[in-house]
Amino acid sequence: MTELDLELPELAAELIAEYGADVQYVVSTQPAYNPATGKATAVENNFDFKAIVEDYSLQGSGQAFASGLVESGDKKLTTAASFFDEKPSPGDKFRFEESLYTVLNVKTTYSGQLACLYEIQGRA
Repeated sequence: MTELDLELPELAAELIAEYGADVQYVVSTQPAYNPATGKATAVENNFDFKAIVEDYSLQGSGQAFASGLVESGDKKLTTAASFFDEKPSPGDKFRFEESLYTVLNVKTTYSGQLACLYEIQGRA
């Protein structure tokens, strides 16, 4: 563990918790067959966290827009890794301002050896 690992993740979490927006993360389990109902149903586990929420800009993401990796309306969340028990995964979902987004990509920023921040790309 590095010296930054001792301080930076905690500082990032404190600042995002204070200044970030409310977001709800939605993780669905694999559908399981229920013999009583005869149906396969998935269970949603939701938890709230804070994130810095941004729209992708054409200036900052021009190449990504041109290649189709980013579309108009995509959201970028920057959040503390410590808010999550497990790294977010593509296919997970999050709610922000009444809209449901599907996670397309997750980038991790390390403070040394530990994950400090996640940058999550979502599309409605």
